[in-house]
Amino acid sequence: MLTRDERDYLAWVAAAAPNGRIVELGCFLGCSTVSLLAGLNQRDRRRDAVDHQARLSTYDSFVMPHGGGGRWAPGVREGEWFGDLFDANVAPHIVAANPRRLHVRHGWLPDDGALGLAHQIYPEQHPIDVLFVDLAKVWGVHNTVMHAFGSFVPVGGVLVQQDFKSWLPWLFLHMWQLRDHFEPVHDVPGGTIGFVRRSNTHSEALWTQQSFPCQRFDEVWDAVEASWKGFGSGQAALHAAMARGRHAIMIGRAEHGVECFERANAQRRTVFNRPELDPWRTPFDGIWADALVTMRRGLIKAGSNSTAVERAAKVA
Repeated sequence: MLTRDERDYLAWVAAAAPNGRIVELGCFLGCSTVSLLAGLNQRDRRRDAVDHQARLSTYDSFVMPHGGGGRWAPGVREGEWFGDLFDANVAPHIVAANPRRLHVRHGWLPDDGALGLAHQIYPEQHPIDVLFVDLAKVWGVHNTVMHAFGSFVPVGGVLVQQDFKSWLPWLFLHMWQLRDHFEPVHDVPGGTIGFVRRSNTHSEALWTQQSFPCQRFDEVWDAVEASWKGFGSGQAALHAAMARGRHAIMIGRAEHGVECFERANAQRRTVFNRPELDPWRTPFDGIWADALVTMRRGLIKAGSNSTAVERAAKVA
């Protein structure tokens, strides 16, 4: 589920973690876990000593999600437990000198913001050098993530959003709301954007799906898209257009949603027209195909008019 560049990136940020404190939200079959452990092991070698305070706390439901059965883990069906596969994949990377470095937590994060559950979700309440997020597949879960974990990332700490280059509007909206605190600095081939915390000043409450000011939809999304122009490879700006389209469909603006995907379709040809982006093209193609399917399903579910559905079918 991760590109080679993403695996190398995770090892790099883990190796550079000042205190070796890492939280991984969404480990799935263990690819990101192994990469983060490799980084902590590199950190030990640089120090020429095992740091027994360095720790990787990982969270996952370990239950195959809807749509993932057989596709992401052959032989595992939707709703089935895959924790044994995670254990088998990770076991060879647990070093004998520090067998307790990995702490695994099973279960689902609440999708309601978890305003009163932060201590239960993250009982250590320790500063987090690296926060890896790969489970915010629905809006409310990301509110929970930022409430329960985000405030523990100190100035200089790294927030890794693995799904950022996809079409999840809440990620773009929340990170725009937090733009004075988290600066995007790492554009990694695949789906990852790495943010570095620059400020601990007060910020407004993050929007929920219900509290987003729909009357300001165009104003907000124009600003969000503008904030990504010129960043890195250009893919983040492309994905912002896709996320805007999905959000428009979610609130009943079907025609505008399709228009955003049409614009993204034209934009992607420009973005990937550079030879140096050849390695980035294949990961994007899979994301783009999934996004188109999601868009069309969203239109049908919302009972959109036939014109919007027909336009959506023509987006290649």
